Amino acid sequence: MLALALAASVFPALANEKSFFHIPGADDFRTQRITRAGAAEKDWPFTVPEGTLLCAYVMGRPVVYFVADHDDTSDDASRAVIVSVDPMDLSFGNMGAQELVERPGDLARLIPRMAPFAQAGERLCDQPPGAALDSGEL
Repeated sequence: MLALALAASVFPALANEKSFFHIPGADDFRTQRITRAGAAEKDWPFTVPEGTLLCAYVMGRPVVYFVADHDDTSDDASRAVIVSVDPMDLSFGNMGAQELVERPGDLARLIPRMAPFAQAGERLCDQPPGAALDSGEL
């Protein structure tokens, strides 16, 4: 308990960010551009060839998203899906943007395709709030 109090006094922004009631602000996100490596990358799980991995603490836990670039054919300013190996996140969390994820037939085949991006997202979440990394830095 003393360690948590000490960490909160030394890193107040981070302690607040990990609070269950914290609502992420613009400076709380960490981002990294990612791009498909051409046709050779067969396990690319997204339907678009490039986008941004984004991490924010939501309800006290780190959540990683893939955000597709805005295109002029869509009414949405941005489209995002949760990047995770948790079946609940992949099925229910992504109900609103299912067109961004390639469906290989069933959820059991999607999870291994998402795993490398979820791992990169976890490393991204370890970066300080506001970090913007170039492709390939993690």
